[in-house]
Amino acid sequence: MSLKCTVCSSPNVERINEMLINGVSSRQVASQFGLGYRSVHRHRVHLPAKVVAAGAREQLAVMVRMGKTTIDHLDDLIAKVEVMVSQCETDQDRKNFIAGIRELRECRTLAARLSGELQPNQNNILINNIPSMTESKEWSIFIRIVERHPEVKAELAAALQESGL
Repeated sequence: MSLKCTVCSSPNVERINEMLINGVSSRQVASQFGLGYRSVHRHRVHLPAKVVAAGAREQLAVMVRMGKTTIDHLDDLIAKVEVMVSQCETDQDRKNFIAGIRELRECRTLAARLSGELQPNQNNILINNIPSMTESKEWSIFIRIVERHPEVKAELAAALQESGL
């Protein structure tokens, strides 16, 4: 039997969630609301993916107003979503893992459109469709790096298409 999250049962849970989503450290939140650091840290891990995604979009809007480029903000957002997806996978939280994957897909699609890598009606070769590669443990690292370098991704896609994969 698992214990009930003390943060979830706090009367301040909405404000706590808002602070965590906006990047306030677990220690600061714990101190402000008289909670244990570990309790807040555990709570951060199981925040629902939709809440996190909504907060990330809001945070992106704030960052744009602060002068960062949209691509910079999107890279930050993608990194955060990747961490959250990874944590959901580790915790075997399938529901939020799938929601996180969807959010990650949307973020990467947007990044591809903003970088010019994905044009309307463009036929893109997706390197994610090669089972022998996608089943390896290193695949997520490989994809994360390739996604940051559109020229490498394009060259790799062309080479794979030439080889018939």
